Amino acid sequence: MKSFIYTSAMIIGLLLATSCTESEEAGVKTLRTKSISTVASARNDAANPDTGNPDAAPDANRPTPDTRMAYDDYDEEGMFLSWQPTDAFKGFYTTPQVQEVVGPETSALFTYSEASATGDNARARFTGNVAEDVDESTSFNLFYPAARSTGNTWSEAQASLAGQVQNGNKSTAHLSAYDYMRATAVTGIETSLVPFEHLLAIMRFDLTLEGYDSEADGEPCLFLLRYEGGKPFYETVSASTAAGTADSRTRNLSVGLENIDIPSQATEALPVNGLRIYFMMVPTTLPAGDLTVTVVCRNGTRYVKTQTLSSAVTYEAGKRYRATDFKLVKGDDEADGIIEYDDPNAVTPTEYRGRGTEADPYIIESTANLQQLITYVNLGNDYAGKYFRLTKDILITSDEWNPIGGHNNETGAYGEYFCFKGHLDGDGHIVKGAMKCRSFTAAFIGAASGGSVKNLHILANVENAPRSTAQAARTAGLIAYIHETAPYSVSNCSYNGRITSAGGGNHVAGLVGSTLAPLTVNGCINRGSVSATDNAASSSTQTYVGGIIGYAQSDVTISQCSNYGTFRITGAVSSGSGGIIGYSSSSANLDCRYCDNYADIHPGSGCTYVGGICGQVSGSASLHSCNNHAALSANAGGEKTVRGSIAGKATSQASIKDCCIDVGGNTLPLIGEGQTTSSCNENHGNSASL
Repeated sequence: MKSFIYTSAMIIGLLLATSCTESEEAGVKTLRTKSISTVASARNDAANPDTGNPDAAPDANRPTPDTRMAYDDYDEEGMFLSWQPTDAFKGFYTTPQVQEVVGPETSALFTYSEASATGDNARARFTGNVAEDVDESTSFNLFYPAARSTGNTWSEAQASLAGQVQNGNKSTAHLSAYDYMRATAVTGIETSLVPFEHLLAIMRFDLTLEGYDSEADGEPCLFLLRYEGGKPFYETVSASTAAGTADSRTRNLSVGLENIDIPSQATEALPVNGLRIYFMMVPTTLPAGDLTVTVVCRNGTRYVKTQTLSSAVTYEAGKRYRATDFKLVKGDDEADGIIEYDDPNAVTPTEYRGRGTEADPYIIESTANLQQLITYVNLGNDYAGKYFRLTKDILITSDEWNPIGGHNNETGAYGEYFCFKGHLDGDGHIVKGAMKCRSFTAAFIGAASGGSVKNLHILANVENAPRSTAQAARTAGLIAYIHETAPYSVSNCSYNGRITSAGGGNHVAGLVGSTLAPLTVNGCINRGSVSATDNAASSSTQTYVGGIIGYAQSDVTISQCSNYGTFRITGAVSSGSGGIIGYSSSSANLDCRYCDNYADIHPGSGCTYVGGICGQVSGSASLHSCNNHAALSANAGGEKTVRGSIAGKATSQASIKDCCIDVGGNTLPLIGEGQTTSSCNENHGNSASL
């Protein structure tokens, strides 16, 4: 691997001025504040070292992009940055007044107020309210962007890298949402120039897919890096340490791919069958060893290259790296090794390697391992608290698929659930083939509780024709039903394929069909098409379809997820379709942030609620920075259809913030029926790039 380092002193300057305001209610102790004005420079200072004067004229010889902190790659010249009016950063600090009124620490939000006086869009003025007793000695820790940071204190502030999706060959637009920066221990904030440091490295991989056949292989949909040995990658960056958090370390890194056009003839930028990938990465050191690069296409074809690193390679923050000469060849399932599921009745007891702990998980490396897991869970061994890791891809060729866990009565009536309660790390592997079921719970995992799944990518078609229509079928690509009350988490997973579910009603989604338990979903992608048919005209079998979750009955937190798949519902008396979630019930508490829908969600027959993010929201909910990028069609059959760009229907308990926007050119209201939007004071950034 040849790495070319592009250094750039990516320093951002802030020049501060103040004006004072006071706010204090009679008899109530409140924080008295004053407004601070800042001038921020996003210019590449290595190319233009005039940042000592924030209003200096821009260099006319350098191109200046006009998008929000987006990267335009000018090769040897570097990558240039600019501000957009939706940008904001947080400043964490304390003063005697803060300690008296608020607590040990608080944060101020600094928002874009106006462009640079010189017309240079790489510079802008920001304003924020801080405590009245902030002075030259007050120490500030700053984090950008405010939209992505979590935590209420500087030590808790973190930001996730999950859910990166590159839309288009050699596109850099997605990088803007992950441009994490900080400035620490800044004093004299009202008069000083404040330097920001970049927390991530920009990675560029130039690949060639040798022998690529667009018709046979399908469009590339996933880019994977896997390091064999140790966990050098990080899913989360810490603001206080400017490094990855220990509990987010992983062996692999993934980037979703959309609308990738592989050139059949050489272009100025790309060779024949060339693919250029960009992504952001927490600075790390890859020890000497094997690094495997994989590009997965929609029909399951893999292009693979393993590169042996003869010595350690270190990647630093604030720098751009380019990896070249990566020629990927088609993977050979037989030669590379694959777990094939071809007989649902064949079980050969076998010992797992590993001890089932997080540090030494049970290894699923053979057909016997997979079949044993399925059989044992469905006999009542839930593996609660045990950890598993997949080391090979899975190919399902059987005419019948028995999910891991499910209901012991396939009609869903009476009986009990056999839940998988362990933790499964897919380790960046894929499941392909076809999952053909005739059961109440149909997916790779039929029923789960109190565990987690991460780093698993499903490229298998799912066909479910339940034996009974008495209950709504739970159908999905990853997990059909999350049961009981123990919290569950799903992260960095994706689904691509076709789901068809024909039941008395359907709770269907690319990732999770239905959840009764508290659920956290982060960085997941649905590209699959969903068809829910033969729905009975009964209020007990209503149909709900979502890209990520079909039906939620408990607290659900969804962040940095996206939907590219289309839905179709027929025969339903009542239904809800949402790009992220179909239906959030009155018993649910939904928190949905930084999620996007890119697909036209086809409404169904009967009374249908359609939303780019949520079909129906019946309980409490908070939606921030969720965007709909697609047109939402009306029902061709003439039945009642209630459409909203963000939500089809929302009750008064729902809080859908005005930082949720439509960027698809719809004339639809953000909410089709019910609650209107409310103001967002978090300034996430009303930007299509989020």
